[in-house]
Amino acid sequence: MENWKDIPSYEHLYQVSDRGQIRTVPGKTTVTVRNGNPYERQWQGRTVKQKTDKGGYKRVTLWKSRAGKQFLVHRLVCLAFHPNPDNLPDVNHIDGNPSNNDAENLEWITPRGNLMHAYEHRLNKAAMPIVLRDPPTGQIRYFYSRSEACRFLGRCPEYIGDALERGDTEVDGYELFTIPAK
Repeated sequence: MENWKDIPSYEHLYQVSDRGQIRTVPGKTTVTVRNGNPYERQWQGRTVKQKTDKGGYKRVTLWKSRAGKQFLVHRLVCLAFHPNPDNLPDVNHIDGNPSNNDAENLEWITPRGNLMHAYEHRLNKAAMPIVLRDPPTGQIRYFYSRSEACRFLGRCPEYIGDALERGDTEVDGYELFTIPAK
């Protein structure tokens, strides 16, 4: 059975379900002015149309006080159904499918955790995990992307990519390895 909760900051106007649906609250009343006279309208609950963006994420526009604001559906579901005591900023789709907005498929996460989840599950096709090994100490450092390794080295974002294209096996005194795809 689908469970519905009010959307925070839009209570008594919109609700979100644990299955990722958005609806207007049944019985919502709005007053508009037509020809100088106030006109009261009582709304029936209806599903709000969702649009899919280029990344596959669902979006909706919610209206309050004559102003519309766009929201990502997965954030609305997570706000309503998952407490966020650590005030984590990102929402992760556990199965990696951005259109699956079921509450059980969503979790609050740090930006780094979200990025790590994407790399571990090969959701970020452009990313290439990098390993740097310090020969004198044997210390190994893992990076989830070339750009992250470049930041560690204090180099421009293209530095590691250029080194790999040249076939270099060492950068800034570190042995350079890539992690093959699973």
